[in-house]
Amino acid sequence: MEYIKVIKGELKKGISIVKDNIMKTELERKLKQATANEHCHANVSLLNDISRRTSNREDYYVIYNHCMKKLSCRPEKWLKILKSLFLIEHILRTGNLKFAEHLKEDEYKLKSLFEFSFYEGKADKGETSNYILYLNIFNLFYIYSQRKVKICC
Repeated sequence: MEYIKVIKGELKKGISIVKDNIMKTELERKLKQATANEHCHANVSLLNDISRRTSNREDYYVIYNHCMKKLSCRPEKWLKILKSLFLIEHILRTGNLKFAEHLKEDEYKLKSLFEFSFYEGKADKGETSNYILYLNIFNLFYIYSQRKVKICC
C-alpha cells in the first residue's frame, strides 16, 4: 500500500514538471526558480537575466506581476516572499528604472510586510524572517531613493 502512495507522489511530481514545461514560458520558469520556496539563493546569472528582461515591455509586466503576486503569499511561504524581495532588489539595482517608479505605486504592499509574522503552533517562527524582511524592505527604499537621485541629476 505504501508503494502505491510513493508512485502516486512521483506521478504528481512528473505531471507538475511536464505541465510547467508545456504551459509556462522560459521567463516564467526562471521566475519560478528565482522565487522558489527553498533554502538556497537564486543564482546571480539567473537574477541578471531576469533583470535584463525588464527592458522588454511584455517581459517587464510578467516580471512585475510575478513579484507582486509572490509578495502576497501566505506567511508559511516566507521564503518566497524573501526571495521576491531579493529579486526586486536586484532589479532595482541593475534593471529598468521604470520598475522603481512602478514599485513606488505599490509601496503599500512592501509596507504591509513590516507587520509580517509567522506562527507555527505557539512558537513565532517568523521572528528571523521578519527581521530579514524588515532589513530588505529598508534596503529597497534606500536603493529606490538613490536611483531616483541619479535620474533627477
